[in-house]
Amino acid sequence: MCGIIGAVGREITVGIEECLSHRGPDSQDHYATDVAGASIYLGNTRLSIIGLGEQGTQPMRDGGVSITYNGEVYNYRELQAELQTAGHSFESDTDTEVLLKGYQEWGLEPLLERLHGMFGFALLDENTGKVHVCRDRMGVKPVYYVDSAEGFVFASEIKAILEGTDVDAVLRRDRVAEYLANHWVYEPDTLFEDIYKLSAGTYVTVDCGTGETAFSRYWDPISDAKPPDSPRDDLTPLLETTIDEQMRSDVPVGMYLSGGIDSSLIAHYATQRNPEMTALHLRDDDRNEGGEFRNVQRLDDEYDFELHSFTPRESMIEIYKEMIYYLDEPVADPAIIPAYLLAREASDRDIRVMLSGMGGDEIFAGYRRMKIVRWQQYLRWLWPAAAASAALDPDRNGGRRQNLDRTARYLRSPSPANYYTLAYYFSREEIGRLLEQPAWHDRYADRIDDLLGDRELDSVAEQLQFLDLRGYLASHNFLYADKASMAAGVEVRVPLASHRIAEEYFRQPLPEKMTDGLKTPLKSTARDIFGDEYVDYKKEGFGFPIEMILETEDVQAELSMMVDDERIERLFDIDYLESMVKDYYEGRTPNAMKLWNVYTLWLWLEEFDVAVPQASA
Repeated sequence: MCGIIGAVGREITVGIEECLSHRGPDSQDHYATDVAGASIYLGNTRLSIIGLGEQGTQPMRDGGVSITYNGEVYNYRELQAELQTAGHSFESDTDTEVLLKGYQEWGLEPLLERLHGMFGFALLDENTGKVHVCRDRMGVKPVYYVDSAEGFVFASEIKAILEGTDVDAVLRRDRVAEYLANHWVYEPDTLFEDIYKLSAGTYVTVDCGTGETAFSRYWDPISDAKPPDSPRDDLTPLLETTIDEQMRSDVPVGMYLSGGIDSSLIAHYATQRNPEMTALHLRDDDRNEGGEFRNVQRLDDEYDFELHSFTPRESMIEIYKEMIYYLDEPVADPAIIPAYLLAREASDRDIRVMLSGMGGDEIFAGYRRMKIVRWQQYLRWLWPAAAASAALDPDRNGGRRQNLDRTARYLRSPSPANYYTLAYYFSREEIGRLLEQPAWHDRYADRIDDLLGDRELDSVAEQLQFLDLRGYLASHNFLYADKASMAAGVEVRVPLASHRIAEEYFRQPLPEKMTDGLKTPLKSTARDIFGDEYVDYKKEGFGFPIEMILETEDVQAELSMMVDDERIERLFDIDYLESMVKDYYEGRTPNAMKLWNVYTLWLWLEEFDVAVPQASA
């Protein structure tokens, strides 16, 4: 796992890969040359996982082709054997060299079609005068880029682009409404003007001579998935082979263990290969009697792995602020904190690779909101009752009231463009008033239509699952998981988000995924292994006390600074923002996550000194 940066025809600071050293603390290097009259720069910082020592040094070069690579190709051994049969010899036992030789033997798209893994890499082919920048199918690993008349630049993290080039940190105002709606923005956009994310399953080819760029989608979760009416085989063999592949490493592999069925299944199959591997569990002492905690205890009793259960003691808000720098983009989700704490614990124990259960909810319909989606045609007429119940709930800031309110807003107009109201917190009217843009939702609806494109999605439910896969997973969960783990120099692998599992199960009809509540295929497998009681636990997760943090004097003082900030005044209706703050602290409205959203945006503006342009007329 590494950090990559590069440029085609654009001036870049030599040695800028140093600012990505947290992603690759073992070594760093670069290769600079001229091709077809354009200056080329490839930089890399390396976290050694496969092929230790100097044999894996990057950028790696062979036969006029160079590569800078971040990620893992799990089936590299099989590909290496295939290439050896074709006459290639290898100087290292690395997946990096497999990519290099595979490109030479098969070409780019046939190579990409063969890969099982997570990656972002760039190949410079001096023979053809082209640079290819690629991202994995599911979007586990990030690749950012700037494509302009001055040239093309790419990197694993935005900070490398800002620090290594003359690209300025400027807010993209037309995506702020989307950020408020989602708490993040959909790829390929970011909140930085002119800086984009390469979409999952996509590569871009840059012609060194002309500077022209061509984007190609080589994989899609709809067109490349098994049709929804196809029979599904037993999930077990696919889980076994996927987890077995992702256990491949030349350094120790550990696992995160929450007590949920996703991480428990991974623990079951992973310990078949390595019974004594280390498991890390982040414990919430306020909830240590819950079903997930009991599941962790049971696994600890029945398996031979080494369990380390720990409770964080430091300030959660200080960790969150520190993570703003590593995130690059504002993602208003406190889940970044446990993600970092777990990765830091792994790093302290000298474990560089961890297995995570992330991805199961998006592929197998694991979110409770999917129950509303499944029955929306029958529930739609109930939205007035849900709205009235929310208004009458005596707990003004309680989760029940918020859930009723969100359900009512969605059922009033169930559609892909209104999905954010079911999943998140702001209403259409609140965003319009806050930004003084009553028509913002029309642009947001167009944005959702563009994301769905011309894909043949059979139902609104399938459209919403696609938005979860390409949005909530690739643009949110994977983003913070990558940044949090790499901040600690740890690689996180996500077996349940394998593209092969997605191809098999993503288009399975929603009713089949929910015959016993949520994510039936995973539950059925888990029932066979652990039994009904284990599976039917009450899900809790690690609690993050946003309300308690908002009550602290320091944060209240910062909120006062925020509303006085000239950039915030330029963005928002300050009177309305101040009323939101006042209503929350006086107990009238459940605005905690809404304030957290704006607060996170402000912390990000501060951290990266982002300029906020005036609104266009």
